[in-house]
Amino acid sequence: MKLLAGQTAIVTGGGQGIGKGIAIELAKAGCNLIIAQRNQKHADQVVAEIKSLGKDALAIKLDVTDSTSVNNCIVTALTFAPKIDILVNNAGIMQSEIGSDISEESFDQCYQVNVKGLWRMNKALANHFQTHENGKIINISSIGGREPDASFPIYCASKAAVLSLTKSLAHELGPYNINVNALCPGTVVTPMWETVESLTSKGQPNDQITAYSSSINSSAIKRSQSPKDVGYAAVFLASPLARNITGQALNVDGGQIMS
Repeated sequence: MKLLAGQTAIVTGGGQGIGKGIAIELAKAGCNLIIAQRNQKHADQVVAEIKSLGKDALAIKLDVTDSTSVNNCIVTALTFAPKIDILVNNAGIMQSEIGSDISEESFDQCYQVNVKGLWRMNKALANHFQTHENGKIINISSIGGREPDASFPIYCASKAAVLSLTKSLAHELGPYNINVNALCPGTVVTPMWETVESLTSKGQPNDQITAYSSSINSSAIKRSQSPKDVGYAAVFLASPLARNITGQALNVDGGQIMS
């Protein structure tokens, strides 16, 4: 029996990278999916892939920095499925400068998406979860939220804020049988990792390879990982197997950091 048979999940930023990996694994576990994403083309492509797996799916254009867009997303989602069981807050961005060169605009944008965007989604769906006295919320943080990097202070600070919000929400929503947890991916090759490489390597391909190899070699398992690996962890946290786990942050990083 599939762990999540008959359930419906919303995955923000589910049209590519880690979000896509999570969405596909949730579908394989039995979920119907709502892919909420700014890029409609990417969302439509993932929806088609999920439907090929025999599950239903819907693409919704979403800007998590816009409260109206968030509220419209939830209204549309509830016409697709009268009950939402799982919310994965994956939408996130990387700042466009490094170190002390970060502009106020980049600072504000990073927090608008990574922190306030997540908060808006949780706020918009919390009443629905409370009414049904059931729900699973999975917030995507990063190992950078645990061990900050000097090159990406604002990104890391925003992901640390995600960890704090996760704990606060777990306390608030726990009495309603709602589990709130976080995942902290390590190095996963996605469009966001390509941004990291372009900012840190100054365009030198060999430096890009070195940055990736160094990251993998710093892990205990010493192998690369994929969005699918994060997806496996999301399926577990969304499943009945994790019914008594809340307020936790699980590293999915091959042992790059240990806590």
